[in-house]
Amino acid sequence: MQVQLSKYVVELKDEMSWGDAEQIQAEIISSLRIDTDAKKEIQAKGDSFNMSKLQMDGPAMLRAKVLAAKLLITKITQVEGDKVVPFSQDWLFGLSVTDGVKLSTEVDAIRNK
Repeated sequence: MQVQLSKYVVELKDEMSWGDAEQIQAEIISSLRIDTDAKKEIQAKGDSFNMSKLQMDGPAMLRAKVLAAKLLITKITQVEGDKVVPFSQDWLFGLSVTDGVKLSTEVDAIRNK
């Protein structure tokens, strides 16, 4: 699959592998924080635990989004000069908001298949 951005053509995998999905899930799960009272409730109630007592680390969610892009992007080609550009977080964060949202939407669509 290709995504046309203003200055780049980005090629993505059509589908996420099991390993890719597990890596992203591990990043997200690592961000969960559970206080002592919540741990006791989980042990006592199991599946009926009140999920609102979990806290999630916002920066970890961002790391998961960057990891998803890194795992799904197979090639980045600069439109001007047809130069292949390596993926990096700096490249991703340097995209315009419009391009970033467009790419993120496509990455999310693949993740949610």
